Amino acid sequence: MCQSCLSWYARCIAPYLVHAGCSANVFARMRRRLIPRAQGIVVEVGFGSGLNLPYYDAARVERLVGIDPDGTMLGLAEPKIRSLPFDVDCIRASGERLPLIDGLADTVVVTYAFCTIPDPDAALTEIRRILKPMGRLIFIEHGQAEGRAAADGRSG
Repeated sequence: MCQSCLSWYARCIAPYLVHAGCSANVFARMRRRLIPRAQGIVVEVGFGSGLNLPYYDAARVERLVGIDPDGTMLGLAEPKIRSLPFDVDCIRASGERLPLIDGLADTVVVTYAFCTIPDPDAALTEIRRILKPMGRLIFIEHGQAEGRAAADGRSG
């Protein structure tokens, strides 16, 4: 397939397929169970189209920072963001290089995203860096980790 066709597919088709697939009830049940535990300043790595937004507890979230490298996915989240009772900032960036200060987050959320991050170890290092000392990582994954992540017990 030609480069311009791949680029068009990545912008115009893939984000909508990912959004539809990740909207499945099995994923929603896990989101409903875990996302309300987020509190304070929350950073969501792999924010995507905002599928976690309905599950955040507005009484517990002070601010949400959504991180995603895909501008189309972030655009899909825009309509949902406008109706939220807490501040939401979306930043186009990768999980391996979070453009945030050390110790910013009370909670970091990652749902079904580690499989899309080319270097999960680097992303985990960044997450550790931006979490406050007693911060919480909430993650949901759909597969068994391999390699170092599995050996360290970091599979979801």
